[in-house]
Amino acid sequence: MKYLSISGQDTLLVAMECIKKNHQRCVLVTNDSGRLEGVISQGDIASALLRGMTPYVPVEKVMNPSFLYLMKDDMAQAYAIFKKYQISLLPVLDNKYMVKSVITLQDVFSYLEERNNG
Repeated sequence: MKYLSISGQDTLLVAMECIKKNHQRCVLVTNDSGRLEGVISQGDIASALLRGMTPYVPVEKVMNPSFLYLMKDDMAQAYAIFKKYQISLLPVLDNKYMVKSVITLQDVFSYLEERNNG
């Protein structure tokens, strides 16, 4: 989960640094207990900066509180979601919206390779 999740109190600058390190074009925003609160993407950050916000604005002011997720690790279902919505990561949550794991685009590619070579 390193570089895939930040706090809503973190700044846009921190989000940009995490996105640069995680290579996923977005980062999950969780509260102090680990509950997923939203997602912030490179596009969200660019839009905020173009609207005159500074890189030091808290992520919670810019994040998108609507997000796609799964309730279990299901690579076939994840693949369908990645293909339809062209996203780069998909959180797997429990019934309290706590992040259990994250499926990345690389995970989906690995799944497709295994399926095609198996």
